[in-house]
Order: sequence, then structure tokens, then C-alpha cells
Amino acid sequence: MVLSKTLKKQDGISTTGLLIIIGLIVLIALIGLTVYIVLFDGFSKAPEAAAIVEEEESDQAAIGNDTLKEEYGRIPFDGGSYAGELKNGVPHGYGTWIHPDGREFEGDFFEGLAEGWGTLTYADGSTYTGEWAGFEKHGFGTQEWLNGDIYTGAYQMGKMHGQGVYAWANGDSYDGDWSDNKMHGFGVFTWADGTVYRGDFAEGLRHGFGTLITPEGEEVEGNWIEGEPE
Repeated sequence: MVLSKTLKKQDGISTTGLLIIIGLIVLIALIGLTVYIVLFDGFSKAPEAAAIVEEEESDQAAIGNDTLKEEYGRIPFDGGSYAGELKNGVPHGYGTWIHPDGREFEGDFFEGLAEGWGTLTYADGSTYTGEWAGFEKHGFGTQEWLNGDIYTGAYQMGKMHGQGVYAWANGDSYDGDWSDNKMHGFGVFTWADGTVYRGDFAEGLRHGFGTLITPEGEEVEGNWIEGEPE
């Protein structure tokens, strides 16, 4: 009886020891697997990280080179002289161009051309302030002539084109469509004496359907051909 109990006790101790040994083996295996995964993942990402660092350094070098090429100075330019921001030796940014014939432009430049917003003062004192594209008036702007005439509106490649208002120094005015520097499309022409024509224009003349209103309020409605009622 005593021997039986002793054997059962020894069996219990052996089983417990075996479980402990198995547990230790499993723990060691898990630790080894974890270390392997960490090391392998680190080695696999190393080339990618190096490529990212190299790309960032390359971008920073490119930015540095561009910065070195941007400067401010005075240079001969387009028959005159230019003072302002430069890039690669040509006007780029904000600056002033002065020509011997009396013209002076102050405003935005892009790769050697007036591009953006600026003011051109002509030799006779007339001015244009507005948008530019390739050294041409293009977009919205205002031109003031020495004789007192003023135009405010759209330009296309140097010419009045689109919607705009022209006020003559004598008191006449036109508000409407323009094409190739001429009244063309629908518009309203008002004379200094109060007479108003509202209607179609073509090539600078009343042409098409329109209404003429006299200062006394009389209205003449109908078709017009080259400036004259049909």
C-alpha cells in the first residue's frame, strides 16, 4: 500500500517536470522566432530606407541649386535695361524694364517675358495697368491715353477684345463687346449730349437691331446698316 502511494507520487513529479521542460522549449522557440522576424524585417527594409534618404538628399540638392540661380540684379535687356529679380540670368519675378525710347514697364516677369500683372508707361505718358502674357496686354486691364480717353476691360494679345468700357475725353462712352479694338457685338453707346443707342455693333458701327433714344426721350427702334437706320 505504501509502495503504491510512493509510485503515484513519483509519477506526478515526473509529469510536472516534463510539462515544465516542454514549456521552456516552446518559450525558447517563440523567442527565437521573434528575433528572426525582427532581424529579417530590418534587413528587408534597409534598402528601401536608404533609397528614401538618397531621394531626399537629391531633392534638397536640386532645391539648393535652384536657389543659387535665383538672384537680384541689373542687366541689359531687350534694347534697354532691367533691374529686378533674375533666374538663370533673365528677368524672372518682379522688376523694372526701361527702354531708351521712353517706355517703362514695372511688374511681373516670367522667363524673360512680361507675364502676370504690371504697368507700362509709354513715351508720351499714356499708361496701361493690368494683366500681361508674353509682353502683350492680355486679360483685364485699364489703359489711359494722354488725351484723356480711358478704356477698362478685357484684352486679347494686345487688343481690346471681350467686354469693356471706353470713355472718350469728349464725354462719349461705350459699354459692351469688343473685337480686334473695335465695338463689335452688343453694346450701349452714350453721347455727351445724352443720346443713347442700345443694340448691335459690327466693325465699330451700329449694325443690326438697335434702339436710339434721344435726350428728349424719343425712341427709334429698328435695323441699322453700317451706322445708319435701314
